[in-house]
Amino acid sequence: MTLVRTITPFPDESLAGLVARAAGANIYPHARDVLIQAGLEQFRPETIPIRDPVVARDLAAVLGTTADLLLPRFHRRLDDLTEDFFGVKLRSHLRETRKRRVSPTALREKPYIRAIWSIRPLTFDPATMEYLIEACPVCARPLGFSRTWGVEFCEHCIGNDKYGLPKSTVDLRDFPQPRVEIDDLEALQFVTSLVDPAPIKYRDISLHDDLASLEPGAVFEFVLSLSSTIVSNELGLPPKRRGGIRFDASLVKPRHLAKAGRAIMDWPSGFLDLCAEAAQSSAQRDAKWGLRKELGAIGRLAQDMYISNATRDAVRKQYDRFFHATRTRTNEIRKGDHRDKNQWMSIIDVKNHLIDHQAVANRLFHDNRIRTIRQTDTPKSPKLVDAKQATAAISQYLELIDDVSGAARLGVPLHAIQELVDRGYLRRDTGVASSLSGKGANLSEREVDRVIVGLERMMSTRECEGFVPINQAMAQFPAGWRPWSTLIEAMIWGRVELTRLNTTKQGFLNGIAVRGAYECRDALLHALHRHEVPNHGAVPLTSARLMLGTAGSFNLTKVCTERGILRRDSNGSFLVEDIISFSKKFVLTNEIKARSKDRDLTPARLSGMGIEPVHNLEVKLGLLYDRAAVEPLLEVRPWHSSMPVKKPLPAELPPLWNMRDELPEELRLKGYPRPFRGRGRARVR
Repeated sequence: MTLVRTITPFPDESLAGLVARAAGANIYPHARDVLIQAGLEQFRPETIPIRDPVVARDLAAVLGTTADLLLPRFHRRLDDLTEDFFGVKLRSHLRETRKRRVSPTALREKPYIRAIWSIRPLTFDPATMEYLIEACPVCARPLGFSRTWGVEFCEHCIGNDKYGLPKSTVDLRDFPQPRVEIDDLEALQFVTSLVDPAPIKYRDISLHDDLASLEPGAVFEFVLSLSSTIVSNELGLPPKRRGGIRFDASLVKPRHLAKAGRAIMDWPSGFLDLCAEAAQSSAQRDAKWGLRKELGAIGRLAQDMYISNATRDAVRKQYDRFFHATRTRTNEIRKGDHRDKNQWMSIIDVKNHLIDHQAVANRLFHDNRIRTIRQTDTPKSPKLVDAKQATAAISQYLELIDDVSGAARLGVPLHAIQELVDRGYLRRDTGVASSLSGKGANLSEREVDRVIVGLERMMSTRECEGFVPINQAMAQFPAGWRPWSTLIEAMIWGRVELTRLNTTKQGFLNGIAVRGAYECRDALLHALHRHEVPNHGAVPLTSARLMLGTAGSFNLTKVCTERGILRRDSNGSFLVEDIISFSKKFVLTNEIKARSKDRDLTPARLSGMGIEPVHNLEVKLGLLYDRAAVEPLLEVRPWHSSMPVKKPLPAELPPLWNMRDELPEELRLKGYPRPFRGRGRARVR
C-alpha cells in the first residue's frame, strides 16, 4: 500500500533518512511502520541500504516513487571491506550507520538527510560548512532513525501539542552550529566532492599523472590516510605500523583534510612540502634513523593497507625524490640512495662503487681507524663509513701487493724485498689499507715500480763487451744468501752498469745484463751484511731457484725434493733453513765455473784432482760437489768482515729517493708506474 503522503527522494538523500522522513511526513512515530507496509519489518531502517537491492521495488511502491530512484542508495558490498556509495568505492567502516548526523542550517533550507553526512571523517556539511550534530542539543541523547517525528526533530524530547497529541519539543533547526573557518576552502571542497553525491565542480579537477588513474574513492582514502599522518605528526602521536585513520575522528579536523587535499591537488610539490615540514621536527622523535625519524607518520604512508598499490608507488617515488633532493643533509643517518655518498657510504655502496669484494668491505667496516656513524642502541641501523677515508683506503689497498708478488715483479728472491725495505728503497703500508688484505699484502706496488723506473733510468744504451746475464753475474757469489738487494742499490748509484737483454722474461732483473758486478763484489757483500741472514721460514719455488742459482735448470729442485735433499711444506714452498744448509754443504757447477775464472774447473778437471760429485742427479746442473773440498780451489773467495773494502756503497739513499710525494722528473718513464692488475674487481666511481 502506498503512503498517503508520497515521498520523492532528493538526489543526495540517504535511504535510511528517506524512510525516516516518510514516516515523519505520514505521522508514524516509528520508521519501522513504513517498512512493515513494504514487507521489510524484520529490518531496521539504518540497515536497509546494505540489503539486497531487490527490495527496492516493494519499498518504492510504499513510498510512491520508482525503484530506479532508490537503487543508487543501496550500498552493495564490493568486497569484504568496501561497498558502493553512490558509485564511489568506499570502505564500509567510514560510513556511520546508526547515528543520525545533521546540519541544522541545511535542514532549515531543505529538511532531508544528506548521504554525505554519514561519512565519519567529514564532521561538517560541505554545502553550508556547518559542523554536524549527532545528539540532541537539549537532552544530549544520540539521534537515530528508528523513532521519528520528522528528521529535523529530536525523537527523545517529547511533549504535547495544544490538542494533547504527542510531538517533539526540540526543533534541531533552532540550534545552528559553528561553521568551518579555513583558509584553503577550495582544497576542502575538493576532498568532500570525491564522495559527495551532490554534483560539485571540484570533482572534475585533473590530478598529476602519478594519481590520474586513481578512482575518487581511492583518492579519498589517500586523503584520509595522509590527514591521519598529519595529525600524528602535529600531536606527536607514535606513528602506526600501517598508517590510515587510527585515531578518534574528532582528532582529524577539516584543516587536516584540506591540507591533505592541497598536497594531492598540487602533487608532487604539495606532498614534498609536507615531507619538508615533517623533517623539520625530526629531532623531537624518538626513532633513531630512517623514514620514521625524518618524516614521522608520513614515512609510514606507503605501508597503509587501505590505499591502493598505485598510490603506494606514487608515495615511494616522492620519498626518493625528497631524499635525493636533501641527500646533502648531515644531521640524520640515512640508508640507500637517500644518502649523500660523497660523505657517508654503506657496505653496499663500498661494494658497488669501490671494490666488489665482500671480505675487504667487511674488514674496512670493522677497522676502528675509519670514521663511522651508527646508532649503537639500534643493532639493525645502517653503519656508515666516511666516504673520503674509505675511498682513500681502498685506493691504497688496490696498490698493495705481497712480498712474493713484489719479488716476482722485480725478479729477486724473497729476502731481497725486506732488505730493500730496510734500506728505504721500498715502503710497507702500516695503515688501514694493509689491514684490508688479510694475506699480509702491505708492499706498495708503486714503490716497486719506482725501483724499476730507477733502474730503467740507469739503463745503458752503448754496445760493448763485458755484460753478462744477471743470473750469471750472481753465480760469482756463494749460493744461498746472495747480494740481490745491494746489486740493485749499486745499479741505482751507477756503480754497476745494466742493459736490456730480454723483455719477455718474467721479473725485471731476469731480462737485463750487468757489467761491473765482479769489480765491486766486495762492496756488494759488505753492504749485504748490513742485514740479517734471511729467515723467512719458507719461500716459493722462484725464490728458491734464485737463491740456489738453479734458474737454468727447472728439474734440479724437483729432483732434490724427491731425493729428500730439500724439503717443501704443505703449500709447496721451500724451507729457507734447508736452502741455506744446502748452499753451505754443496756447490753447483755454474758457481764453480763463475768463481774459478781462468782456471776453468770443469767436472773433468775436478775429477783429475780427485774431487768427485757427492750427488749426480742426472739433470742439468745436477752435479753436486762438496763445498768444503771445492772452495779452496776457487779464485774468488767469500768476503768476510776482516777484509778491507774499496769504495763501499754509500750508507744513505740517492738524493732523488727522498722525494716521496711523486716520482721525480728524472725517474719518470713512459708506461710507469704500471697499472694495477689482479686481485678482485675494482670499481671506478
